[in-house]
Amino acid sequence: MTAVDAGGLSKQLLSNVCSTIRNLSIKVNIRDLTLECPLFDNELQSSFAVPIREDTMENKVKDILREYNEAREDRGLVLLTQREMGEWSEEALNAVKEKANFYFEAIGRIFLHCVVQGFAIPLNCIHPFVIQGTV
Repeated sequence: MTAVDAGGLSKQLLSNVCSTIRNLSIKVNIRDLTLECPLFDNELQSSFAVPIREDTMENKVKDILREYNEAREDRGLVLLTQREMGEWSEEALNAVKEKANFYFEAIGRIFLHCVVQGFAIPLNCIHPFVIQGTV
């Protein structure tokens, strides 16, 4: 049996997702480090949410690890070697990508449900190509 909410709760969920979509980020624990990586690229000056590119995600993970290593040095701890940094970077990037896929699948399901139910999807979540057919 399916719950019928006349769009109330579903529309509220869609509204909440769309209002915060640009700020969604992933938190991943790697060994003794917690990484937080955004799902959408906020550095682009666009009127819609743009998923973060893989190379941008890679650079963010490497920057976080570099900062982590500098913080270890400041605390007088042993620095990670280049090999360890590479291993941590690969492990972190794989974990971030895996979790990002789950998030994007969930967002896709939410939007698919909205399309099927006939709910309006806010323009800040849709690429102009989808709206106008041209960029």
